[in-house]
Amino acid sequence: MQKLLFAFFLCGYFKTPQMKKYTLFKFFYHQFLYILFCASAGFASTPQWTVLNSGTTEKLHDVNFLNPDYGLVVGDNGTVLLTTDGGSSWFNINVHSFSGNVHSGLILHRDTIVVSTFDNNTFTGETYITFNGGANWTTIGNDPGSSHSTQLTTPDHSILYSVGSSLLKSSNLGTSWDTIFAYTGGINSLSQIQFVNSMAGMAGGLNSGFSTYSANMARTEDGSTWYSGDVFSFPNADAYTTLDFPDPDTGFMFTNHYNGFVPSNQNALWKLSGFNLVVNFPGDTSYHFTSQIVNSSTPGYGFAADFLNTQTGYGLFGGGQIFKTNDGGVNWVNSYSSTADTLSDIQMFEDNAGYAAGDDGTILKYSESTAIPSIQASDLIILFPNPASEAIAVHCASSNNKSTYRILASDGKMCQSGHLQNINSIIDLEKLSSGMYSLEISNENGTCLERKRFIKQ
Repeated sequence: MQKLLFAFFLCGYFKTPQMKKYTLFKFFYHQFLYILFCASAGFASTPQWTVLNSGTTEKLHDVNFLNPDYGLVVGDNGTVLLTTDGGSSWFNINVHSFSGNVHSGLILHRDTIVVSTFDNNTFTGETYITFNGGANWTTIGNDPGSSHSTQLTTPDHSILYSVGSSLLKSSNLGTSWDTIFAYTGGINSLSQIQFVNSMAGMAGGLNSGFSTYSANMARTEDGSTWYSGDVFSFPNADAYTTLDFPDPDTGFMFTNHYNGFVPSNQNALWKLSGFNLVVNFPGDTSYHFTSQIVNSSTPGYGFAADFLNTQTGYGLFGGGQIFKTNDGGVNWVNSYSSTADTLSDIQMFEDNAGYAAGDDGTILKYSESTAIPSIQASDLIILFPNPASEAIAVHCASSNNKSTYRILASDGKMCQSGHLQNINSIIDLEKLSSGMYSLEISNENGTCLERKRFIKQ
């Protein structure tokens, strides 16, 4: 529908006298808004997975959303994609700033983003931060000699944690890092970390033996002091593949019974609970817990999972498949089968909203199906079309004739400013060169209401 309306606009734009082009644009734009609002009110149906246009074919590794509209996916060859409109459009905010495969991305606040890279040839990685939505990136850490990529998380959007060859913590956004656990030689590692709340955090990974693997875990209950998991509390010698904790005392760990160093078709799901700190002989303290098998034959190798609670969860399995459980992992029902060989990461907000990403630039969105994409209630600004050429139509729900706008280049430089005419306005872009810009709308007091990114063709 959007492409059709835009086609109508182009026909009118180039075939109508100059003085009438905005009038025709307004007509189709208002019709577009009317249809959208009607669709959002009347055509909602059962949630389903849909493929989004990522604009890339690179392998994507990680998904991180601040809210259902504002999020990030990262992947190979320096790919860092940002959306501010629920996945309708994606912008690569790493423009010639750093290279390498990006394995983890983390949004701390709007425009404050942290990513980590890993070089498969040199086995080294670096961590970068931006405070202006990707216009500038600063190196805040590296892991020389690492055998593993790193993953990032935060308990409160101010403290950073990184896991890989070591478990690191930074209380000053990467200016300095404290080493909590250090692993050597690639024998032991932590490859995944998450916080259930500001205090309870868990990390999981592998212990490598002579001819097989076993699971490894670390845990904190006060947001500061970490202890390893008791090796004898783990179910058996199966290798860890992924984990997820829906609450502080209940976790789900997916495992694979490796055949030597090669994954086998034996996959299982274990429930971990009842964590207690125990002082072991000769004095080491570790978390003891109960492990219970809930499924001895999961749908496949588990790459990632996100449980909404101890009963309802989603898992990514081999072959690009998404499965859902409503009984704590005992039974799984296919939710989606993608064309990607592997889906790498998933993030769910509720039972009808989430995102997943993986091979070949695949980004999937889970939402209520509509005949036309619905407008989120939180969207103060709607731009049409995007990308744009000569002009954009702007709908700002809280705008009046005293509202102002600024157009900012990717480096933060202001390129254009003015007043909005009313709730629905037309902004001329003919003086802008091709590239990515931000439209910032402020009220009569100068307070920024919202910022939207768009591309000038």
